[in-house]
Amino acid sequence: ARAAVDRAAAALPGWAATTPRHRAEVLRTAHELLLARADEAAETIVRENGKPIAEARGERALESEIP
Repeated sequence: ARAAVDRAAAALPGWAATTPRHRAEVLRTAHELLLARADEAAETIVRENGKPIAEARGERALESEIP
């Protein structure tokens, strides 16, 4: 986990230097990929948290609507 935090910290200056439009495009693409892989994400939630699949799918649906 620490390595991921270190990589994120190292990437911050480059990310901050990009235009707001580019950041929005990257985030929109990430959102679209998450929606396309919603079932896979729900299955991961089930494995990691032991939630029923219906609850995991509902959680994914809520997350996709957060602006």
